[in-house]
Amino acid sequence: MDEQALISQYLKGDMKALEEIYHLYKTTMFTVACCMLKSHEKAEDCVHDVFVKFTGQAGQIKIKSNLKSYLVSSVANRARDMMRKRTPDSDASEWIELEEASEAGPLLKLLKFEETQEVYQALMHCQLDQREVITLRLHGGLTFKQIAKECGISTSTAKSRYRYGLEKLRNHLSSEATS
Repeated sequence: MDEQALISQYLKGDMKALEEIYHLYKTTMFTVACCMLKSHEKAEDCVHDVFVKFTGQAGQIKIKSNLKSYLVSSVANRARDMMRKRTPDSDASEWIELEEASEAGPLLKLLKFEETQEVYQALMHCQLDQREVITLRLHGGLTFKQIAKECGISTSTAKSRYRYGLEKLRNHLSSEATS
């Protein structure tokens, strides 16, 4: 079923459509929340909050671009709200468990998990604004124009944050590789 048909069915009260929307976008939403919040548990809470609100607003939802962008933007907004409410002593280095590939063998799963963790740890060395743009671009699939609108910045600022963030990632990963 295409996205517009899913939305239409959901707006008519079809809970199967809501379930399909959730399964279709939960991994992307969770990844964005994890990268922004640095916590598996907080990311789950964030995605849960967004879906509860999404479910409660079925008759009032106005999706201007596509559903994925709408949901990713909602997760980013909720994550920002959660970060504002963080206490200064909250642990920013909580372990993140990422989903493993279901078809891979145990060794391949372990290698993929370790590589993912290295990239995640490098991403945590980026400034929050750079991490946010990288996450929205790569995991959320948003365009620079959408990111700019979402973050309240210019498109060129979104592009430069992305470029500087990727440069920082490259430098961190290459220094880790040579260590």
